[in-house]
Amino acid sequence: MRDEDTKMNQKDAPDSFIIFNIYIKLLPYIKNHYCIVIPLAVVTILMTLFTAAIPLIIKSIFDDALGNHDSTLFIHNVIILVVGIIFLLSAWIATDVLQSAFGIYVINDIKELILEKIHLLSARDFRENKPGNLLSRYQEFIVLTYMLIQVYWQAIGCIIFILLSAIIMLYLNVMLSLIVFLLAIITFVISNKVSKLSEEKSGIKKINESLILNKVREDIDFHYMVSMLNIEDYRENNFKKMLDDHKKIEILYTSLLLFTNTILESGIYIIQLVIISLGGYWVFIGYMSTGTFIGFLTIYATFSYSINTLGVYFPAIIMASNGYTIIEELLKFPTKSKSEEKCTSITEFNNSIDLHNVNFSYGNDDRVLNNINLSIKKGESIGIIGESGSGKSTILDLILRNEKSDTGSVTIDGINVWDVSAKTYYSQFGIVARNPQLFFMSIRENIRLGKLDATDDEVIQAAKLAEIHEDIMNFPDGYQTLITYGGRNLSTGQLQRLVLARALIKNPKILILDEATSSLDAKNEDLISKTLEKQFRVRTTILVTHHLNEVINMDKIIMLEKGRIVETGTHEELLQLRGKYYKLWQKQSSFFRANENEYYQFKKEYLRNIPIFEKLDDSILTNIMDLFLIEEVPVETILFEENQIGEKFYIIARGVVAIEKNINGSYKKIATLENGDFFGEIALLKKITRTARARTLEPSVLLTIYRDHFQKIIARLPKNIQNTINQIAETRLRDKYVSKNQ
Repeated sequence: MRDEDTKMNQKDAPDSFIIFNIYIKLLPYIKNHYCIVIPLAVVTILMTLFTAAIPLIIKSIFDDALGNHDSTLFIHNVIILVVGIIFLLSAWIATDVLQSAFGIYVINDIKELILEKIHLLSARDFRENKPGNLLSRYQEFIVLTYMLIQVYWQAIGCIIFILLSAIIMLYLNVMLSLIVFLLAIITFVISNKVSKLSEEKSGIKKINESLILNKVREDIDFHYMVSMLNIEDYRENNFKKMLDDHKKIEILYTSLLLFTNTILESGIYIIQLVIISLGGYWVFIGYMSTGTFIGFLTIYATFSYSINTLGVYFPAIIMASNGYTIIEELLKFPTKSKSEEKCTSITEFNNSIDLHNVNFSYGNDDRVLNNINLSIKKGESIGIIGESGSGKSTILDLILRNEKSDTGSVTIDGINVWDVSAKTYYSQFGIVARNPQLFFMSIRENIRLGKLDATDDEVIQAAKLAEIHEDIMNFPDGYQTLITYGGRNLSTGQLQRLVLARALIKNPKILILDEATSSLDAKNEDLISKTLEKQFRVRTTILVTHHLNEVINMDKIIMLEKGRIVETGTHEELLQLRGKYYKLWQKQSSFFRANENEYYQFKKEYLRNIPIFEKLDDSILTNIMDLFLIEEVPVETILFEENQIGEKFYIIARGVVAIEKNINGSYKKIATLENGDFFGEIALLKKITRTARARTLEPSVLLTIYRDHFQKIIARLPKNIQNTINQIAETRLRDKYVSKNQ
């Protein structure tokens, strides 16, 4: 979707008379359940007609039966009342059952449409409407369900009865009826004005509630991280502030809703007082009969009861109408079409996937991809590398139709990917993403999601290909083991292997690997990488990574920089070019492990790329290398805070670290550092505060050295070398060095 498309958080203009808004909008769903609606409507009308007739029967009893001492007419009227009451009791029971069925059917219809709509949202649509926002729309069903089951038909009955009562009151006494109607209209006008004020506040209220829900969802999803970071008090205070800010609008909105009912009730009592006073006076002067007066009071009692009941329902109707407007925004939001009729079906991938002159941006002027031309042949293994933000994953999003290019085309076997049937297109792919995502169901069923009709033998075979079968068999429940929310009962390596098994079970022609090892520790990364390499040989593979050791055996390596392809070739060919890939390889290959059980080591030559070390001789560098400590750091670890005194220097042997600066109260990422990068070296020489904070974006292995340890070696150096090192530090400080080597 483009920016000019309607956004989901834009509110439609409200209908002029809100009480009918929800009824009009629900008509399409009501039509689908005519077998319930028709008998419910008939019973409701019959109940209303009899209730409206009761005052006329009472008038007949007083004026005709009792006034003329007609016992037969009296008995007939009483029998009609008794039979009618029995009918009403039976009808109430019937309507209770029918209303419940009607409400549940309609609600389920809308729920199904919402989930279908969510599935049709493009990646951009989903980005612009956070999960909490989508969930808040789903929660509108609470009030909508109440309204449909308990309010919807009663309100219709009240409206019908009010109209019938008005006709009967006019029949009994025109003058008194006109006075009643005038006062009732004034009451409704005032009430409707107040209801519109509440609707105006509803939009702000919904936005605030969505933010609050998002906050709660974060603390549920990141429960362990909140504890590890020791930020419970911070989060609670922040949440309390949100609630306090929301409190005023919530009180105002709720008060206005209640005022609508209060205004209606006040009007009813005022009108009743007018009827008793004026009607009683007219009976005294002989302008109105006693039976007419009692009948008018009776019909007004039911008339006012209907108005009062409608007033009680009014807030629920308004809330349901506002709630459905929120739901409707999602239902009306333009999305990709689900229709497959005009699409081309592909039974098998035969030739190539091609990106031709592709340009792409995320809804702004900054292009993420610039004039990308790339051909991926059947059977090839392609590695796409580059620094964070270079556009690696965006290329995958275009291939997988999560995004659509601004210009240019993406084709499979010569057919534009958007012209291919979604079912047949995605059947060609197996996908392993950076964050393993499994569902709250058994291991067997999670793997089978890759091929819904897979047999148990096929599930086991896929698990063996992913080298997770033995781990599964060691669980007490084997393949029936339930994966808990977030997969917390399995290791990250096990989760990633299960995702791989799910991708392999359908024997995909094309395997997509998007930073598939980024969430793993070093040992699991090596193990998974070896498993994945076996798949490179038997199917077309597209691998996105920032770990160069994963692409050295691939048929072709694509190196991106700022959204452009800058180098293409095999590992050996790119090394011979001695260009950007060569430099990146030199940096990353400086770190190695003799085997998977050994700690990371690095080459002495690496230190010469760091300004404060480049003047030191080999013997001193050897001593410094011995001082480095190895730290294995989990994802989302704060290494140091902004304005904190620096104590040590960091080298990233493996992992990704974000450098973030506090700008106007929130942290903004100013650099992303990866394998082979270093930061914080000034802390080895100067006791100064950090100018930004550092946070790990994936499990990382860091080589660190403390200032105190480094200073002991520096103290033994000749004065001229000490002065040179200090001059380098002063220069870097003077230039306010804030970049990837901060």
